[in-house]
Amino acid sequence: MKNRLILGLIFILFGTFFLLKNQISDYLSLFLLLLGVFFIVIYLINKKYGFLIPGGILTGIGVGLFLEDKYPPYFLISFGLGFILIYILGLLYKKSPLWPLIPGAIFLGMGIYKILIYRGIIPKGIFETLLPYWPIILILIGIYLILKKR
Repeated sequence: MKNRLILGLIFILFGTFFLLKNQISDYLSLFLLLLGVFFIVIYLINKKYGFLIPGGILTGIGVGLFLEDKYPPYFLISFGLGFILIYILGLLYKKSPLWPLIPGAIFLGMGIYKILIYRGIIPKGIFETLLPYWPIILILIGIYLILKKR
């Protein structure tokens, strides 16, 4: 039963791709998006976490590549949201591990930073100005870990 379902989904995936490729010029982003959705659907059917990881990543990349031409900074946001999607959908069937939130937050933060620069909300050189002082963050984390009550 599951083999027929998966084979049917593969035909639907390729049929949708070939139908939409006539209307969308960016074949790669469309294919990656549909492939990501395919893996997510397989995860929802089989409840095997291994399908969710490529599903979230490929979906994020596909949407990001599609938006990249119109809004360049949105690729990083979309990629980060793909990782966060892994975490959220993982919660449907079991306790989801926290690891997808780490790259998700990093890419989301970089994307938001790029958007703020792109829109002129923060000056372009502020990151370069603050870069030499990043070790202070490590020092503050160390002080916090030493002083926090167990």
